[in-house]
Amino acid sequence: MLPLRVLLLPALLLPLAAIPAAADQISWTGTLGIVDTDSGTSIFSGLAPGTAVSGTSSYDTVCDTSPSGNCFPDTMPVPGELDYFLSGRPGSLQAGSLSLTGADTPDGRVTIANDLVITAGDLSFLAALGLTGLPVTAGSLVDGWSVASVGTLANGNVVEFTLDLFSVDAAPFSDLSYQGTPPPPGNRDVVLLNLTEEDSAGNLLYEGVGVATISAIVVPEPGTMALLLAGLAGTVAGRTRRRA
Repeated sequence: MLPLRVLLLPALLLPLAAIPAAADQISWTGTLGIVDTDSGTSIFSGLAPGTAVSGTSSYDTVCDTSPSGNCFPDTMPVPGELDYFLSGRPGSLQAGSLSLTGADTPDGRVTIANDLVITAGDLSFLAALGLTGLPVTAGSLVDGWSVASVGTLANGNVVEFTLDLFSVDAAPFSDLSYQGTPPPPGNRDVVLLNLTEEDSAGNLLYEGVGVATISAIVVPEPGTMALLLAGLAGTVAGRTRRRA
């Protein structure tokens, strides 16, 4: 008969596969530069150009599209972009006196953009944000990596804040496959923040855009329970080998 420790080993290892991978988290700070829309009824209403904004957003390093996964690619993408919806990847935001927590924006989204064409209008918009002298002209190609935090308020309105990283196409991405790591500092030519709120009918109530800076990217260590189970399993296996 096999020793009890050997019989217990599979039971100890099985929970490891059931523990979901922790999300990476990106922290950022920025300043609103343009407010395109303010209906006066949004939770963002009153946040004017010059308002300091900071936040955290979480995302997965791997897109798990299995039935037990939480990554759902958009089935009707726009040309050149693909959204990956991530359930249970919350974010937090501080903008003036407004605070949003993970309970307000519990879900995430990563968007991959490949070979977007810069227009003269894009250049004018960037200049209005104070971003001049960039190594782009009308017709230049850029790639993009965005992470958003999304939530639905009690009144049915949808709030979202997004961090957009654009890279002059040197090029970070060759297609629209999921990228679980943002472009490295050398490929972040433009970093923007975007705050929006829409009502339940899809009407835009607020949109503000600004320039942002990434302050930290945190890759969490394995959870305590995972470490404990791994340690127990290793101890059992080691003792079994010594006694064999």
